[in-house]
Amino acid sequence: MIFHLLQAVAVLAFAAAAYAQSPSPDLPSASPASPASDTPLAPHDVRGYWVGVLTAGTQNVRLGLSIEGVKGGPLSARLAQLDPKFTERSVTTISLVDGVLRFSIDKPSVTFSATLEDRPARLVGTWRQRGMDYPLTFDKVDALPGAKRPQEPDRPLPYHEEEVRITIEGRIHLAGTLTRPNEPLRHPAVVLVSGSGAQDRDESAFGHRPFLVLSDMLTTRGFAVLRLDDRGVGGSTGDVYQATLDDLAGDVVAAVDHLAGRPDIDPERISVVGHSEGGLVATLAAGRCPRIARVAMLATPMVPTRELRSMQTESTGRSMGASEAAINAIRAFNTTAFDAVEAGEQGERLQRTLTAAGRTLLASIPETERSHYATLTRDLVSTASGYATPWFRSLLTIDPGQVLGRIERPVLLVLGGKDVQVDAESSRRAAEASMNPTMKGRSRAVVLPAVNHMLQTSRTGTTTLPGQPRRTTSSAT
Repeated sequence: MIFHLLQAVAVLAFAAAAYAQSPSPDLPSASPASPASDTPLAPHDVRGYWVGVLTAGTQNVRLGLSIEGVKGGPLSARLAQLDPKFTERSVTTISLVDGVLRFSIDKPSVTFSATLEDRPARLVGTWRQRGMDYPLTFDKVDALPGAKRPQEPDRPLPYHEEEVRITIEGRIHLAGTLTRPNEPLRHPAVVLVSGSGAQDRDESAFGHRPFLVLSDMLTTRGFAVLRLDDRGVGGSTGDVYQATLDDLAGDVVAAVDHLAGRPDIDPERISVVGHSEGGLVATLAAGRCPRIARVAMLATPMVPTRELRSMQTESTGRSMGASEAAINAIRAFNTTAFDAVEAGEQGERLQRTLTAAGRTLLASIPETERSHYATLTRDLVSTASGYATPWFRSLLTIDPGQVLGRIERPVLLVLGGKDVQVDAESSRRAAEASMNPTMKGRSRAVVLPAVNHMLQTSRTGTTTLPGQPRRTTSSAT
């Protein structure tokens, strides 16, 4: 969601393990490979379901392993990433020899080796990815987690649901779901806009599907709701990272135009609701499309990316006990990286700039701390090299306050007081100072004190650790 990349890199700068070398948060989709093994089942039986938490620095990824095989025959397995969104694929090879299980995946290149323990049944081993080793233990379970969250709707749905396909400039096709009440009326409508990264139409993350829940809540209250797969996700074509925020705003305008042309939608009552970065995209769309009647922004930062990143670096560093020298060195590195990206550097040129900035970073840190930051600096350089995309460049240059000030429509901004990615008070103040004067009496910025970035009731504000809130959204929202 919004600026997960920035938050992850801010944590990386102070974590004991490298984010850039940590397991990818999303196992890439791929056609299932044909698992192969010449090894018969050993006396130890590994068949069944296993769950483990892979920890790298401050990042936690829950993994599920399903192992199958005919007794006395070869094994096959599928690996599922349970958080932030459920993604599953086949492993490439798997074997069990003398109580040692090994499997591999080709893309990304991953190997896992573990010893099978019987009481309790667990696989204790090592996950190796990108040259780094991470301890990983799988515990045997009766079934992989995946039970429906309590706020997700039961089927059959008490309203109409249909698939929608929208074409952008004759080349980008967006797939989505439209829900609307059954009554034959012209309904008010809402377009949902997801946060940063490649999101599906439900904005699936951390075992939750917030847009599914939100669309159900709104549809049962009389609204038609359209939610779409981002470019390059699900049924949509294109690549969200090769699109600017203006391009994504154009996708929203196309969605609004599609709804306005339907006989079951009231074209005078179409609103846009964006979560996280989606709130920025919604405001850009409202500036271009007079059909948008209202805008709601959920957990959307109202300060520029550079300022947001600086706040994240400081808060994360202080929470981990980093020295002022280290915090200032990371800030200086960020400034250099952002300047280079804004100047259009990419490829080898950007890498040279970042490498030099990394050396300067290390030289700025007291010698007693330098050895600890050497590996982290290398990984910070590696991560920052991924900033050279049209999407990130546009994110880096946008001023949320200026965009908000141009909107002559009612705006609602909802922020989480426990949000560790977007500081609620600074964004609230910035929004209130930027709202169009003609709309100030009809617009609001609200901070909900006990909710996190996903607008869930949360004590710590985290959205990524096991044991996260079971409810997808707080009742306060």
